[in-house]
Amino acid sequence: MDIESGKVRITLRIEPDVYAMLVDVISKTGRSLNSEITARVRDSFCTDSPVVLTTTEKVFQRIIQEELDKRQK
Repeated sequence: MDIESGKVRITLRIEPDVYAMLVDVISKTGRSLNSEITARVRDSFCTDSPVVLTTTEKVFQRIIQEELDKRQK
């Protein structure tokens, strides 16, 4: 672990189709690949929501929230 940044560097192998989906999403959300993967992993541990959303629903929810945040600025 890099103590100064508080981050751990890992090597990740994923299937090409999953990578393509991530690249498509980050091109729309403006997030980095690392940020998108981190957010998705973190969200998968979230248990305070009684409704389980599909990945697509989460992406749409995130895009909508980002658009609302932009409009409030």
